[in-house]
Amino acid sequence: MRIRSNVATVLAVAGTLAFLQDAFAQDYPTPSFDCANIMSPQELQICRSQELSELDGRHGSLVERAIRASSDRERTRAEMDAWLERVRNPCQTDSCLVEAYASHIRELEREDIALVLEERLAIIEPFGQRAAEDLEVDERFPGHRTSVANT
Repeated sequence: MRIRSNVATVLAVAGTLAFLQDAFAQDYPTPSFDCANIMSPQELQICRSQELSELDGRHGSLVERAIRASSDRERTRAEMDAWLERVRNPCQTDSCLVEAYASHIRELEREDIALVLEERLAIIEPFGQRAAEDLEVDERFPGHRTSVANT
């Protein structure tokens, strides 16, 4: 009887611990930094807020992409660090942090889209040049081009 009682107690404690672990687990994207090594009051705010954690995580991935894609990585990294000091770190409220992150994320996403388009155009452009070279002006229809292969 005593063994069953001890087993039941151990199982109850283990179940309670598992429940508490699940209750406090972050089931949302994590910030771009380790919440166990907080360096500023803003980072503490971010770690305590699901919305701010998600924004910081998204921001961090865009910053990493911008740095990797940059021709001057050190300059880009310095610009991102300057943004932290100039814009994020002066924020004292969650709403200020949300607006700072949302604004910078929009800017980084625009730059990211422009970079993707530029890369894709670089791939497509040679085909476009060849197609233009294959066309000649049709004298019968000014402004109209026909394929050299059709003439």
